[in-house]
Amino acid sequence: MKNKSAAEKMAEAWGKVAELQEQPHQEPKQQIEETSLINNVTFSFLLQMQVVEQLREIEAIKRKDDFHYCVSDVIRDGIEIMRNKYKDLPLRPNGVIPTRRGKRSNSTKTERVFTSCRISAVDREFIYDFMYSKNINKDGDFLSTNYTKDDFIEQLLKDFKGSLK
Repeated sequence: MKNKSAAEKMAEAWGKVAELQEQPHQEPKQQIEETSLINNVTFSFLLQMQVVEQLREIEAIKRKDDFHYCVSDVIRDGIEIMRNKYKDLPLRPNGVIPTRRGKRSNSTKTERVFTSCRISAVDREFIYDFMYSKNINKDGDFLSTNYTKDDFIEQLLKDFKGSLK
């Protein structure tokens, strides 16, 4: 058996690269389906600093197992937990978005932080449906209180921590 020279080995490697480049690139079918089904959106929150710290605590716990875990993952996982817990949410009418424009909060604390996360459009719709269900009574009339995004995140944290136990 003859040992190949470095030049021959290099030529053989480049030949294999050329063969791979000629083949059409194919993504796994599952990855294509996931990409086409998920439309990510940026969702903004005005939260108390204490709530942001709680999100970061959960992120730190989860990051021990997954280095790439981030606060957006905490929120996405929390939404999934809530989706399983609150299966019978009333669907809101088309075009009704239960948030008011601008930076509003029910919080009486002054130290608040503006933050955002990347979630799927389906997750955003769940948040809006959940908020809508908290803003109406059993007859479908709007309540005088306003359930806000920071109220939603506080509920998400409560449900997430409950699932960790």
